[in-house]
Amino acid sequence: MVYRAYDPQLGREVALKALLQAVEDEEERARFLNEGRTAKGVEHPNVLAVHGMGLVEGRLFLAMDLAEGGSLADRLREHGALPAREAAGVIAQVARGLGALHAARILHRDLK
Repeated sequence: MVYRAYDPQLGREVALKALLQAVEDEEERARFLNEGRTAKGVEHPNVLAVHGMGLVEGRLFLAMDLAEGGSLADRLREHGALPAREAAGVIAQVARGLGALHAARILHRDLK
């Protein structure tokens, strides 16, 4: 689940990406928080910046840049298929972002 929130330290809105269920397993919590710390160090124009992570009432969350403009799925629903040149540009941007994540040894499991 992703929420729009205000971060007083940053002085702007952010996206809070929270896991739907509480995580009881300490190893899983540690892995999530470690991945969040690693992602926080990734700076790339095709990757949303992670500003922090934490645990509230057993639920893990990431605070990250807020992506305005909707998803690719929204765009496709509203306007249909992308022209080939535009689709190629989107694919190239996604590939560059994933390359930056993979270089940091992060496997993205929730690509949208």
